[in-house]
Amino acid sequence: YSLSWNTTTATNGTHTLTAVARDAAGNATTSSAVTVTVSNLSLNLVSNPSLETDSNSDGIPDCWLRGGYGTNTFVWTRVTSAHSGRYAQSLQITSRTSGDRKLVQTQDSGTCAPAVTPGARYTLSTWYTSTVPTAFVVFYRTSAGAWRYWTTSPGVAATTNWSQAIYTTPAIPAGATHLSFGLYLATVGTLVTDDYS
Repeated sequence: YSLSWNTTTATNGTHTLTAVARDAAGNATTSSAVTVTVSNLSLNLVSNPSLETDSNSDGIPDCWLRGGYGTNTFVWTRVTSAHSGRYAQSLQITSRTSGDRKLVQTQDSGTCAPAVTPGARYTLSTWYTSTVPTAFVVFYRTSAGAWRYWTTSPGVAATTNWSQAIYTTPAIPAGATHLSFGLYLATVGTLVTDDYS
């Protein structure tokens, strides 16, 4: 007997598998355990992950969206103090009454926003420096084509040295087709990001 198993729905690491054989009389026998190691490839689904390409020469990387809401004063800058490559994105909030600012993948139908599988979990990552704590904000596209706020990760600490922020999402909601995510600021401070995956 054989079974196809989509290991992308399983976490990387060791798993123990058994099989149970049953007959018409209700007798059952469990096989010996087999240990397997799942090691899914880490594919970067993010377009322009290092924020290098800016074909419009407007300071906004291709496939990226500068967003936010509320009452705050902010400045976006394409900077050369990158984690890798030549460019990174800097966000500075100089005053704030409400809301936030964030850099996320363009919320489109899939040219820029990574496609996702409902029920799967995805590991989000970026490199950053920040004068204040920050966190990932995550949106998803519904099967009807509407973008919705989904979740915010636990916070990551302020750091003057390049540090990697990593967050594994909950299971992707039913009907979700694409993801858009990035770090955000919801307080006065400066955040620089680069190298998303």
